[in-house]
Amino acid sequence: VVIVCSLLSADSGITTTTVLFVAVLPSLGAGGKKLFKIEAPGPEPKGVRPHIRETARFLWLIYVSLTLIQIIAYKFAGLPWFDASCHALSTLATGGFSTQNGNIGGYDSRLVSIITIVFMVIASMNFGLIYAATRGRLRIIWEDSEFRCYLFLLAIGSVVIVCSLLSADSGITTTTGTIQPATIPNVLTQGVFTAVSIQTNTGFTTANYNTWPFVAKAVIVMMMLIGGCAGSTAGGIKIIRVWLAFRIMLSELERAFRPNVVRPLKVGKSNIDPELKLATIAYVLGVLVLFSIGAGTLMVLESGNPKCNIATAATASIATICTVGPGFANVGAIENYGWFSDASKLFLCLLMAIGRLEVFAVLVLITPRFWRST
Repeated sequence: VVIVCSLLSADSGITTTTVLFVAVLPSLGAGGKKLFKIEAPGPEPKGVRPHIRETARFLWLIYVSLTLIQIIAYKFAGLPWFDASCHALSTLATGGFSTQNGNIGGYDSRLVSIITIVFMVIASMNFGLIYAATRGRLRIIWEDSEFRCYLFLLAIGSVVIVCSLLSADSGITTTTGTIQPATIPNVLTQGVFTAVSIQTNTGFTTANYNTWPFVAKAVIVMMMLIGGCAGSTAGGIKIIRVWLAFRIMLSELERAFRPNVVRPLKVGKSNIDPELKLATIAYVLGVLVLFSIGAGTLMVLESGNPKCNIATAATASIATICTVGPGFANVGAIENYGWFSDASKLFLCLLMAIGRLEVFAVLVLITPRFWRST
């Protein structure tokens, strides 16, 4: 019962999004559009402008269909119906819950890992692109700048992690405690699975990456912060915001030595207005400040606990705000959060709630000015 309730809670991201689209946003008028913009920042893909109610209903159908397909795929790979259902629900919600103590690594199956990778990638896509794909507009997906950046980051992260593991030439410790030889198939499976799981903020694990080289760990932390695509159940800052922030930085650097040049900032074919620039920078800085506050607060709350070192507090803060789950050190892939004090657990719950619901969206909803007619 506890497992099922946890999985249904993880799926609340999908449910909340659908209810928000169907029941709340249409009644808010202009305010609803502003809230939608916060939840799905950045330019919309050309041709993806469906009605909110139609999108929400179709979104539910898409997620139910994908869940059923993944359940059948897991069953084909040898998982029991219960395990297949639980992991499918957890994957599409990017929740990372598992019925196994060793998480996905507990099955010791390369096929199960590959199936999970495929559906984690889908779950972290912008739902608008999934909607477009089901309508036959496949070209829109590749034309989307965020999606291309998403695939690029997944590829680069996977390559760096795999190369660092190959260069280390040491065995890979799985989440069940066994040590796999560092053969190319094993390294590819473990490296790519971890990269996809962290980038999508799903948090499934198959290996103890606490023992991996520093380069691999650094990439994992960066992928935690960046997260998945906007308009998905993934956490993190979101790829479109990071991409916009990077483009804004380059634009400002150009203005510093070529002040007379006026070059509009574009993502794809869409111009980025000053309001969106400011909102993007504010959000990125806000998440970094929240991460710092989270890490500092944990250090204070656990000041007498030797298990809460800097690495543990920092990655616990990132992992909860970005809704990944596992971090490093004493909250790593084979560790848990059970040793934290009650006060720290409540604080971590708050960080998870803020990260899951998008902090700016929550703040906007409780702002009286948002509810005034515009």
